[in-house]
Amino acid sequence: MRILRFSLIILIFSFNLYANSFDEAHREYLKGNYKKAVILLRKSCNKNNALACSNLAIFYYEGAKITQNLILANRYNKIGCQLGNYQSCANLAKLILEIDFSKESILTSRNLLNKACVGGYKSACDDRNILEQDYLQRSSFYE
Repeated sequence: MRILRFSLIILIFSFNLYANSFDEAHREYLKGNYKKAVILLRKSCNKNNALACSNLAIFYYEGAKITQNLILANRYNKIGCQLGNYQSCANLAKLILEIDFSKESILTSRNLLNKACVGGYKSACDDRNILEQDYLQRSSFYE
């Protein structure tokens, strides 16, 4: 019983640490301290906070508050997606297509959009359907 109680205390403490980095990042962002927000988001992402990874990817993709870096945007979207953030999956799919519109990229993006759609991210369903229609039109054009 003592071990269970101790484990529960550790779990609660870990959850609070996990949430605090993300919450603190949000506060720093609202203050306009974007560099500190990015550092805290990275820390929270490293603790498997999918939403922090997704937000970090958006920071790097937009490049409005920090230097744009599509490689890091790609990396953090991939981590966020693997951790179950379906917006990250959809964003990763779009980023892949921005970089390369090959058949392989289209199929990878379709799978990511499908994962996001099945996960409940509704706009990914529309994006997937548009991608499929566009791909079918392009492939029939080249036949």
